[in-house]
Parts: sequence; C-alpha cells; structure tokens
Amino acid sequence: MIRTNIAVLGGGLSGLAAACALEEAHADYILFERRPELGGFTRTAKVGDFCFDYTGHFLHLARYSSPARVPYANLRDEDWMLIPRKACCYVANSMVTAPLQYHLGELPQDVLEKCAKSYDERLSEVRDTPRNFKEYLVHSFGRSVAELFLIPQNEKTLATSVDRLSVRAVRRFFPVADDAVIRRGMKKQL
Repeated sequence: MIRTNIAVLGGGLSGLAAACALEEAHADYILFERRPELGGFTRTAKVGDFCFDYTGHFLHLARYSSPARVPYANLRDEDWMLIPRKACCYVANSMVTAPLQYHLGELPQDVLEKCAKSYDERLSEVRDTPRNFKEYLVHSFGRSVAELFLIPQNEKTLATSVDRLSVRAVRRFFPVADDAVIRRGMKKQL
C-alpha cells in the first residue's frame, strides 16, 4: 500500500506537469490515470502506418511564430522539427482533407450541396450571440457541417456534449470561421 498526502488525478498534460513539479520538489505523490497510457488528450494512436491524434490542435502554435516564443515554456527551436500536416477526415464515405470545414468540395456532390445551402442559411439558425459551443458551431459553419462532423468529432474529443460547453472556454482552441476560405473550399466541386 502506498501512503501519501498528494494525489494527482489524471495523466494528461496538467497531471503530468504537476507530477514533474512534485518530482523536482522530491515530494511523495501518486498519479491516477484511468487509461492504459498517459497523455490525456495529447495521445496519439498508431494503427499500421497511420497516426491518429486525439487533439493535437490543443497544442498548436497559432499565436506564436515558433516554440521558443511561447512564454514561460523554456523551449528551444532547435529541439523541434517541423512536420508537414497531412490529415484527413473520413466522412460521408470520403476522405476529406482536414480541417473539413475548409475542404467541403471534397465531399460527395449531394452532401456538398446540402452543406453549402446550410452554410448560407446558418445565420438564421441560431441567435446572433451563441449561448454554447454547439450554437457557435451551427452559427459559424451551418447545421449540416456541424451535425455531419464538427459536433460529433468535438463531443468525441472533449468527452462531453458540446451544448454543455461555453463558447469562451473552447473558442480559443477552435478557429473562427473564415468565410472566404470556406467558400473557396466549396467551389472545388460545385
């Protein structure tokens, strides 16, 4: 039996950071993780030659030009390697380049037309100020794109219903809709 006054709940990014700090302080602690592997939402599953990231976008550097510029992280650019992104989503029996909302033209024609119509009607679907993340997704991308991919994917990734999440809590991890890029992505097949 392990006796300690400190328990770290979860082996995700925060739990592992806490465990590192406790280790450096030579504190006795125990870390509990319900999954067979550590990493939380930062895990990558490997199947054959393919890698599936649970939520790599939580760690993107959109606000910083390089790892060394991330405040308080003590990172060195030379310790990092740039890997070109080649990510796809399997949806509507098609492989669509990620992020899906910017590559709708790769969807089958009937699904594309439904998504394009829904996108054009999106502002009448929900209030001007979305109350939760689900309303934000519908308001930003249209009901068809939201229900086809964005809602189920984010509920799977975040392990909760998106109507329970505030827009402010999640929006910093989710790109604001870029109308020009969305429309350009639709025109590939229209």
